[in-house]
Amino acid sequence: MRLFAGLLLLLALAACRSLPAPLPPLPLLPPQALGNSLAFTQKVSGGSGTQHDVMLVQAEVDTARLAMAGSTATGQVLFRLQLTAAGLQAERAAWAPAAIDPARILADCQLAFWPLDAIRTALPAGYRLDEAADGLSRTLWYGDERISSIRYGARDRWSQPVQFTQHRWRYQLTIETLSAEPL
Repeated sequence: MRLFAGLLLLLALAACRSLPAPLPPLPLLPPQALGNSLAFTQKVSGGSGTQHDVMLVQAEVDTARLAMAGSTATGQVLFRLQLTAAGLQAERAAWAPAAIDPARILADCQLAFWPLDAIRTALPAGYRLDEAADGLSRTLWYGDERISSIRYGARDRWSQPVQFTQHRWRYQLTIETLSAEPL
């Protein structure tokens, strides 16, 4: 718990540094945009120096609904969300810092793992998403500003750890898929 609190403090402090001008929010893609039904569990770690904190994320996605929950490594629930045609319903634990934003966590997950064409189609004006010819990296831009960089360990994004860097908000994550099974 102590390590996790460190990550949250790091994210909160990074967010408090001269806040950049707000950008149009990234859209949350509908569940069917993934292109298949899937249940997955991921270990998300991040931090600075030798200190790393871990969050476990579990999700189920089918054509009508996406449900996701994040918890500490000890099992304390940080957030829950559900996305359907009716919209997003999200709740964050009262003790969790504001840096734990369920909508942003979902947007980052979709940016890293959803199909490129589905993301590009939904991006608001001003955004651009590039992918390397080898499929091993993505970069999200707003105008000339690099917003996020994603590096994949393999073309099958679910099989190897993914390095996610959010340049605007100054955080880095390693996302390791522990399991991914069709529903």
